[in-house]
Amino acid sequence: MTDYRIALFIHVTAAVALFGGSTIMHVALHHARESRTVADARLWAGLIRRFAPVMPVLTVLVVLPAVYMVYDVWGWDAGWIRVAAGGVVLSMLAGPLVLAPRMQALGRTLATAADGPISPAIAQRLTDPVIWVTEQGLTGLTIAELALMTFKPGLTASLLTVVAVTGLGMLAAVPLRRRRAPTFSPAVAALSGD
Repeated sequence: MTDYRIALFIHVTAAVALFGGSTIMHVALHHARESRTVADARLWAGLIRRFAPVMPVLTVLVVLPAVYMVYDVWGWDAGWIRVAAGGVVLSMLAGPLVLAPRMQALGRTLATAADGPISPAIAQRLTDPVIWVTEQGLTGLTIAELALMTFKPGLTASLLTVVAVTGLGMLAAVPLRRRRAPTFSPAVAALSGD
């Protein structure tokens, strides 16, 4: 087994784990938004808080083998590699600089809120457009980067792919900003054994 194959295995495995963690965080954020009570929203926000510290570790486990593979085989001249690298840097900045502070503020709001129905102030935090646009945009960017790694297009096609798919992800956030009346209460269901 070559060093490249080991790096590729670590890279792909970490990417799958990163997608899994991201999926869990997306689902939790959606359920927090749809919660009827502060207790339910806290439950889902707690899941996000538990997964958030793992995401940077998984990102490093994706990036380090990728950098090795670029130096070992591909080189930095390929357009898809340069665009993908830029996307990774953007993701690594957007998470801690944009998403994390807003999610922490949401967590603090939920931690100090009185139990009971979701107040308008909490509903506003749960539908924060910056959280939703960033979260969905990063998902689009990640999908675009998977396309780049699969098809390995030139520079122009890589840029167009990233802009289009990231933009679609951001547009997908528009309907997610609205709250619907949920059909279940996870905290109550957990207590009742349903």
